[in-house]
Amino acid sequence: KQAEEALRQSRRLLRLVLDTVPQAVFWKDAQSVYLGCNKTFASSAGFADPGQIVGCSDFDLPWPQDEAQAYRADDLAAMESGEAKMHIIEPLQQANGARLWIDTSKIPLLDEEGRPLGVFGIYEDITQRRRMEEELQARNEELVRFVYTVSHDLKSPLVTIQTFLGFLVKDL
Repeated sequence: KQAEEALRQSRRLLRLVLDTVPQAVFWKDAQSVYLGCNKTFASSAGFADPGQIVGCSDFDLPWPQDEAQAYRADDLAAMESGEAKMHIIEPLQQANGARLWIDTSKIPLLDEEGRPLGVFGIYEDITQRRRMEEELQARNEELVRFVYTVSHDLKSPLVTIQTFLGFLVKDL
């Protein structure tokens, strides 16, 4: 009975830790079927409780089919190679229809002999950062155009001055 209570306490603590992490956390079996997730991930997928995702695949979630296929391909690549796929920048459509940009990392879960059991993943919403990067790029392009225009405008008077200097040198 004490062992059962200790196990329940341990599970509650693990759930508390997972649900406190601000990133979305998930884990899948070798067929890319969800075995669990934290509240952040469940909410993105349209579930009130993380337990509701168990048994679902990416094709059962609100992601567009091409994105679901890409997520599954990344899962399989990580499991087949036995190496983590880090910082995959990709789109995500939430259950509420909002489009995000996420930074995903997937780590293969291997048994004692190194055979893949599944994949552990974590992603962070980088939509705001992506927008800021796009805005910075647009401003840089605008600055390049401005510098080109100023440079062009400065060249015209210099060419005229150079021509007059050439006449002066000839006359002298």
